[in-house]
Amino acid sequence: MKYMDIGGITLQQIQICLSVADNKSFTKAAAEMHLSQPTLSKKIADLEIQLGIILFIRGKNSSVKVTPAGKELFKEWKKMLSGFQDVLLKATEIQACNNPRLVVTTTPSAQTQAFLLPVVHKFQERNPSIDVRIENESISEQLKGLLDNEIDVVLVNSYRQDLFDREDISWEMVLHCCWSVGMLKSNPLAGRTNICIEDLRMQGFVLPNDRFFGEMVNGLCNAHGFTPRISYYTKYFSGMSLSVRKSNEIFITDRYMQEYYNQDCVYYDLPETESGILMAGRAGETNEVVLEFKRLAREYFKRIDDTGRGDWKIAGIGTIGAC
Repeated sequence: MKYMDIGGITLQQIQICLSVADNKSFTKAAAEMHLSQPTLSKKIADLEIQLGIILFIRGKNSSVKVTPAGKELFKEWKKMLSGFQDVLLKATEIQACNNPRLVVTTTPSAQTQAFLLPVVHKFQERNPSIDVRIENESISEQLKGLLDNEIDVVLVNSYRQDLFDREDISWEMVLHCCWSVGMLKSNPLAGRTNICIEDLRMQGFVLPNDRFFGEMVNGLCNAHGFTPRISYYTKYFSGMSLSVRKSNEIFITDRYMQEYYNQDCVYYDLPETESGILMAGRAGETNEVVLEFKRLAREYFKRIDDTGRGDWKIAGIGTIGAC
């Protein structure tokens, strides 16, 4: 068997030959490969000399035919190139999986700047090589993400803690506050120093179209002897404060929800109520990246609960007090 030096064959030469064979034209292949036609022709001629094999028959009017030897060679080259692309894709996926990544989620209604971003910034200061991503998802999507190993840490308002009462999920309350009531500054109640739940008896409640949040509000009111009068249902949590348009309308929120920061409204803590932030993850978690983030979060959240403020600040964001 004749010895052939194949060490100098490049992937570009292989791709050029396959392009000429598919297009049956040097001109079209040159355009596809972003080369001038003379350059492409020379590369093929050099390859034919190196291999000692005629790959193409140049005909009249620029027509090109593949030789029988070329057909046999190109058939194997196509398999080889396809296999190379598959291996390259797999290698890319392996590298992505090996790069440390942390995915943290909250709900769209959460005021992440008030409690989450300081923790993320501090964590990344200490671990600059770890890719941290923050997602906003519904509570049910967060639970599914945890179970599918697509989410590492969940931070969510506490009224749906029942959803995380499972053997394969570990959760804890990491921030505590009261429920609050928000209202327009023109509301007669806005002139008071303090407000309790009984004071809301004649108010119109603006609620999100969320059954579980509605049940929570019903429970608060029922415990004080009345059923809330519903004035309007919004499609999302984020529409509550904007939908309060009358002086006898109110909405329920807490200091870790976005609605608490609408400056057109005033807010009163409701004594003897409990809300806050729940942190959840997979039971028996062993990933040290996840465990370190949770330790850092607990440290920061404890400072807020104990002192009413955190020690880490973000430009433009004030500290958040406790009830």
